[in-house]
Amino acid sequence: MKPLQQQEIARQIEGQLNALESGFSEEEVMIGKALRIAINAVLEGGHGVGAIIKSGSETLVTAGNTGSNGRPDAFIAHAEISALVKLNEAGLRDDRPKMFTTLEPCGMCTRAILIANSISEIIVGALEPRSASILSQREPLLEPRFAEMLSDREISFRKAEVRPELRQLCSDIFFRPRGQ
Repeated sequence: MKPLQQQEIARQIEGQLNALESGFSEEEVMIGKALRIAINAVLEGGHGVGAIIKSGSETLVTAGNTGSNGRPDAFIAHAEISALVKLNEAGLRDDRPKMFTTLEPCGMCTRAILIANSISEIIVGALEPRSASILSQREPLLEPRFAEMLSDREISFRKAEVRPELRQLCSDIFFRPRGQ
């Protein structure tokens, strides 16, 4: 799909989010903010995933999926990993905050979250059954050592309690600009 088409889809989704926002619960507000980050990522040529790390009422870091653009460090392009890197660079590792993300983390991001051991809870807007590794799978797609880490660490993964329309927008911003 051409960048102009991707941007038009992102703008359509942003309009739908604007129309939906009144009366959002606190969790819907956070997923909505992550969705705006994902929309901006698409508008800037990346992929539609947004992540926010929050402690109490304070947003610590935000990140969108910037796309690889042929870079050798493309793994940092993933929103969740980028947010973890920013958290580490800010020296905020001791707080065990929550991460809100528009899409269920892929296996690589899940592994990074487990290794970092700095997040207490991952709250996702939409599931991604094709490549996700925790919530969408009956048997998590993790090697035994990571599955062991998941049970040893106090990290929980769960779907956000949001309206179905917001969950659909979180899915749409990732899949529609990619022609899926």
